[in-house]
Amino acid sequence: MKTSKKALSLLLAFAVAIGCLLTTGETAQAAPKTTTYTYDAKMGVAYQTALRHEVQSRFGSDLMIYLANEGDYVATIKTSSPSLIAKQTRKYTLKENSFASGPDLENTKDVRFKSYCSIEFFAAKEGKYTVTFTIKNKKNKVVGKKKVTVYATSYFDPIEYLSYAGAQYYGSDIQTTKASGKVKYKANKTFKIKSISVGKYNADGTISYKKIKNNAKIKLETKTAYTEEKYSYDSGYGDYKYSYKSVQTHDYIKPVTFVQIAYYDQYLKIDSTKTYSIFNVK
Repeated sequence: MKTSKKALSLLLAFAVAIGCLLTTGETAQAAPKTTTYTYDAKMGVAYQTALRHEVQSRFGSDLMIYLANEGDYVATIKTSSPSLIAKQTRKYTLKENSFASGPDLENTKDVRFKSYCSIEFFAAKEGKYTVTFTIKNKKNKVVGKKKVTVYATSYFDPIEYLSYAGAQYYGSDIQTTKASGKVKYKANKTFKIKSISVGKYNADGTISYKKIKNNAKIKLETKTAYTEEKYSYDSGYGDYKYSYKSVQTHDYIKPVTFVQIAYYDQYLKIDSTKTYSIFNVK
């Protein structure tokens, strides 16, 4: 009997250990975070909790606020410093059966927002700022407040420049006459580069990417024409069923090769990609 109890104890301990391993594995395989959007169902508001903005420029990431309750609106906006100006520049109110699709959030895919607005910024100097906005309902009563972190920086891209065949490029569209050369990047601070990949069109118009090492030599694409076939079917309603086939033909002026940088934004704590196009103009 003692032996049976001991064996049972070992079996239970083993089961617990396996459960822990499975739980750890599930956590490790969780999808990476790709957006700072969040949704407060109680208040009926979706917004970005953090964003980057270019210093001393009106261009950058606007703060988008989506409101699910009819009549709600952003009443006031305050910043943590005079160095950051925030202003609601656009407001959209949807009437009758119209609605705005929610931001890229799994828990707002079925939410029909009644209005949304855009807040723009101007940062006099670099820094980390806090923006607080207040929401009121149609009776002008306060629904609640939300805080957003704004990082004012002098750069947005994960890399300072992309080098191809010995020449440095600072834009996302690159023109060259060299059919092959080494691809190299220099990362910007506050970004962690996860991988670099080269993409080319397949015969069906899709793009396949292949990971390479930094400073690897590549050959540029030579083809310009592709045919993309798309099929879709909708059962419709009752006996009203239909199907369709869509074919798209592309014939670019010059062959294009894509370079994709996968990175982690250490400020926003999200994963994303940046794609550069290299055109062989020879």
